[in-house]
Amino acid sequence: MWLESRVDDPSQPTKDRTTLSQMPNQTSRLSTGDADEGQQLSVLLDTARSMVDEEVRRGERLDAKSRNQFTAVGALFAVVMATTAGVLNALIDQDKVDAWVYPVLGGCALASILALLAALIWSLEAWRLRESPALDETTIMKYVPFAESGNLAVTKNLIKAYAHMLQGRREGNTERASDLENATRACLFAASASLVQLGAVFVALMSK
Repeated sequence: MWLESRVDDPSQPTKDRTTLSQMPNQTSRLSTGDADEGQQLSVLLDTARSMVDEEVRRGERLDAKSRNQFTAVGALFAVVMATTAGVLNALIDQDKVDAWVYPVLGGCALASILALLAALIWSLEAWRLRESPALDETTIMKYVPFAESGNLAVTKNLIKAYAHMLQGRREGNTERASDLENATRACLFAASASLVQLGAVFVALMSK
């Protein structure tokens, strides 16, 4: 017997509603219907829930990695620029700045800034919140009477809903991982340029 009164289709949930990770992590219980079928559906539902939760945690890890790497490279850039400014001021006061110093340091600084801007753009995309499918609480409440009567269609529809959520989460994480990869390349380039700049500063200092 299919769900009566045509409750909302959980495979097309309303966004910004209760997510799977907020639902109780308990084994599904079906009071009536075929025992073997109910058990198999219960296992499948719990598996789908676990997979969605794993995608949620994966998204959090990608977000944290993106934030940490940008923070680290930004801190390196700040230290290098402060060191460069201090050394240059000392050399200028002594009128001991070689001709190569300004273009080399300026070029490295410009490359670092541009790479950091690119990293910031891609990092912002990685940090951006993606719309994820979620179950409408109204739909869940409408399912209560059918669940109490042991209607297996409830579990089947929930499995479909979880599968839809899993697909949405994976697509979002795939996009986030791609943005993170691009941001990582830009961060590595910015860090390399900053290190070259720092090396040039010490060469200029030691040559005097």
